[in-house]
Order: sequence, then C-alpha cells, then structure tokens
Amino acid sequence: MTPNDKNAEAMVKRRAGQFAFLKDLVRTRTTPSPNELIKASEKIAQMLDRLGFEVERHAPAADRLDASGQAALQNLVVRSRFGDGPTLAFVSHLDTHDPSDDWSVDPFQGHIKDGTMIGSGAVSGKSHLAAQAFAILPLADIGARPKGTIELHVSFDGDSGGGHGAKWLLSEEIVKPDMVIAGGSARAVATQSTGTLVLDVDVRGAAAPAYAPSAGHDAMEAANQALTRVVAIPECLEIKDVRYSWTGCAFIND
Repeated sequence: MTPNDKNAEAMVKRRAGQFAFLKDLVRTRTTPSPNELIKASEKIAQMLDRLGFEVERHAPAADRLDASGQAALQNLVVRSRFGDGPTLAFVSHLDTHDPSDDWSVDPFQGHIKDGTMIGSGAVSGKSHLAAQAFAILPLADIGARPKGTIELHVSFDGDSGGGHGAKWLLSEEIVKPDMVIAGGSARAVATQSTGTLVLDVDVRGAAAPAYAPSAGHDAMEAANQALTRVVAIPECLEIKDVRYSWTGCAFIND
C-alpha cells in the first residue's frame, strides 16, 4: 500500500471517533456569555488531551477584553512536531451565536437525521476542528514522519469579531505558522475567505429653483436608488459553473 492508501485506511478506522468527537463539540455550549467560553474551552482542551494531543491554553488579558466588551475567553493551541521543517496551521473558531427560537430540534444535542448532524456549530466551526484533528491523528497511526510541524489554532473569538482569537495569537507571536488552512464549508481548497467591505460614498446634488426642479439633481434620491440596487445584489447573483451572471438587476453606470 502507498502512504496515501495507508493514511486513507487509518482515517476510515477513526471515522466513528471523529463523529463522536463532533457530537461532543456540538453538545458543548460556546455562546459568548459570562464564563461560558472559558468553561467550554477547558472542556474542549480536555477532549483534545484525551485524543493524545498536548494542549496549550492562551487567554487575552482581562483589561483588553473589558475594553472591547468581550466575554472572557481562552484560545487553544496544539503543536504536533514531526521533525525539522515549516509549520502548517489549521485554524478553526468554536464560538457560536445564541440560537434563535425557531429550531426544530435542540441545537445543543447533535441530532442526526438522514445521516446529517444538526446542531449549533455543526457546519461552521466545530466541524472544522473535528476534521482537522482527525486529519492529524492518522499520521501517527501509520508512523508517518512529515517534515515540520502541524498546529491546531482553536479560537473562541470568530463570530464575535476575531480580534481576540486567531489574530491575537499571531499578533502576540504565540504562533508563527508558515502556512495556514482555515476551516470552511467549501468542498475544495480555496484561496479566499468571507470578509467585510466598508465604503465611504460622497453623493452630491445640484440646487434648482422650485419652478424648474428638473434643472437640479436630488442627492438623497440618488443615494436611495443606489442603496436599493446594492441591497438587491445578493438576490440577483447566480452562480453557473464558475462564472458569475447578473439577472433581474439594474445597476448605475454613472
């Protein structure tokens, strides 16, 4: 068998443990309320410890968190050193928003229906860590010795803003990865991520006398039309193959 075949076989053998681990993660409440993230972080650190990982705990200073109104949190770092070489980091975040009232099942039970797990963080965040951890474990099972180190950066400030999670670990030089793979729901490797776009738009009008309004330009009316079109963009975007096409939308060209 090739090394890849051996690794694939080892991953299959650990599949049941991987889903049990994910279910335990979903059952761990990770909403940013007082002391909840600290308790969750400690529980998950122990879960990783039971898998054989050595876990580091790193918490931002209380005054830093207080200044931004952030609940107390503790990030986790796992380092699997295989030999000399570069460091590859897997990044995930486990904090989740408070669930809405319209869930059809308990969001903290890891309910499974038709082979699909339903729960808070089951798609975004917790599944990333489960996949990442169980991608590393089979390497030890088959005695693989890749060159370098593989790290898990487990953040508890992803949905809440990100400034005290992975970004903080980097800025404090607690971690210094050469390469990073961030968890996501994509089914392939992608060199992109979600983000925020902030625009400053200066809308100018031109005054006109009451008897000849058409001689002027109403800045507020123009801004309203522009905003209406911007808000409509998500509903108008269709993805066909790898091309973007716009349908049913009017856009301003001047």
